[in-house]
Amino acid sequence: MLTLANAAKETGLTRSAIFKAIKKGTLSATKDAKGHFQIDPAELFRVYKPVNKEASTSEQQETTKEARETAENRDLLIRLDMANQLLRQVESERDDLRRRLDEEATERRKLTALLTHQPEKKPKAEQIPQKSGLLEKLFGKKKP
Repeated sequence: MLTLANAAKETGLTRSAIFKAIKKGTLSATKDAKGHFQIDPAELFRVYKPVNKEASTSEQQETTKEARETAENRDLLIRLDMANQLLRQVESERDDLRRRLDEEATERRKLTALLTHQPEKKPKAEQIPQKSGLLEKLFGKKKP
């Protein structure tokens, strides 16, 4: 149960506004032994919206939302950093593979050239016909 002052604080109204609502019958309340009005919170919030609780609840929700967004942003930044590291690693591997392929292609060309290279055969020194000797002419035999 709330007093007039507490009800006013919870709704953001003045004590006199709450008192007028009770007198008017808009808001029901009971009197305690001392003659002070006691207002049921459910009855008060049926008629008026809670200001402080709503504000604090919305502030808490915003704070929670901001904390959640901050955590999500942090998580996204971590994921982005990991993706960038992976990308750099893949690019490095790609560059290494390209370099190795170029080296192998160069070596393959050299080996192919060695295997397929057929130098021109130089003609042997032309054989000079030997003068036939007298014996060869007479007997058809060559000198030993």
